[in-house]
Amino acid sequence: MKAHALMTAGIALAVILVCFTMTAAGSMSDPIVVGDGPAVEVKGGMMTGGVIEQAGSTGINTPDTISPEGILNSEVIGGNCPTTMIAGRSYIATIKFLNTGDMTWTTATGIGIASYPAYGDASKFGWTRKAIQFSSGIAPGTYCTVSLPLTAPAAGSYQPAWCLYYIPDGRYFGQYAYTNIQVNPAATLNAAYTWSTLPMSMTTAQTRAGSITFRNTGTEGWPANGAVKLGGRADVLNFGATRIPLTTAVAPGASRTFSFNLKAPTTEGTYNLKYQMIKVGDRWFGKTHSHQITVTGGGGVKTALVESNILTYINAERAEHGGLPALTSDPVLGNIARVHSSQMATRKFFDHTNPFTGLGPVGRLGQAGYPYLMPAGTWRPENIGFASWSPTAPGAAAIAHTIVDAWMASTDGHREAILSANVNTFGTGAASSKTFSYVDNLGVTHSYVGRESWLATTMFVSK
Repeated sequence: MKAHALMTAGIALAVILVCFTMTAAGSMSDPIVVGDGPAVEVKGGMMTGGVIEQAGSTGINTPDTISPEGILNSEVIGGNCPTTMIAGRSYIATIKFLNTGDMTWTTATGIGIASYPAYGDASKFGWTRKAIQFSSGIAPGTYCTVSLPLTAPAAGSYQPAWCLYYIPDGRYFGQYAYTNIQVNPAATLNAAYTWSTLPMSMTTAQTRAGSITFRNTGTEGWPANGAVKLGGRADVLNFGATRIPLTTAVAPGASRTFSFNLKAPTTEGTYNLKYQMIKVGDRWFGKTHSHQITVTGGGGVKTALVESNILTYINAERAEHGGLPALTSDPVLGNIARVHSSQMATRKFFDHTNPFTGLGPVGRLGQAGYPYLMPAGTWRPENIGFASWSPTAPGAAAIAHTIVDAWMASTDGHREAILSANVNTFGTGAASSKTFSYVDNLGVTHSYVGRESWLATTMFVSK
């Protein structure tokens, strides 16, 4: 058996003279259509960039197949095939076969190309045998270039080989070409939720800024061409855009923060928003982040004023009692507090633990992924309070004063929380209701229907 080595740009091919026959014709898939090429001298040796370089004559091949029309023989004089592939993707390989027999190859002759069983990996690339349809006859001394459509199999190392065969009796003839192919796993799309600053409560028709961060945990990058976006589902449609594009590409392992505005609907209620990455026209991928926003009636401006005044009065109390340093207001912590106040107002309870979620203040901080340090000593993370007026409440400053004064007069830890030296950060959230009522721990119902009630939550942490 005589061997020759050839090289094309980016691929190593070896050709070996086949000296046996096969009696089973086998099955064929869709035919391959090829054209013809000019006559060339039979040569072995090296190929660079598709140009044949003389490296000495190989001589005349021993014929493999004698058909009723004459002698069939071939020599591989070149080829090209990707040496690296991605599982599941499609590729094209080409092989140049020189007609070294004494008969012209035509479609009627019955010439096909097959995977060579001694190197059985070729059949793993999508097919085993294909008939060749020639656009014109390939006379002895001329060559044809055959294009092979390949589909990469599962990840691994492969050594496929192909050769020509005579369709009427299935016998192989001439030389075959083989190469080494490394198939890598298909790139994956995946994402993980990292952090968000989405509001937890809003008033009807209010517009607020929000952001959400996802990290690329797959092996495929996210291009900035509109193919990959942040997508919203469930109640997101009620708050505005459901598709937010990337402004820059995101490589595997990198993160991207999407910033956008949300406009609350005009109907009060609790809304469930779901955010997930999407490959447009293909599929959703990665982890889904679920977020709940409570929408209450108007008064957004007054609510903000009540909150800011509560913060101001708490720092004033700290300065007045022992000259304690002012606490730093954190709007993210304020969001967590605000949703608790809104939940109390709309779901009618007054407690540090939400009876519908089972979460207390520490649980709510953990659910939101809020980073904080456990303060030294006795730590009270939260004050809640409410005040009610008939028929309507006074201005924002008076509402805030009433609530903070009640905390300072309390003997149940509220005053100690405000004057703690072990915290440095706080956040306040407020909500109003004209239908507020709740049932206390003794089962007694307290109703404030028809009155304007204000509920406030202030959270204290160390960062």
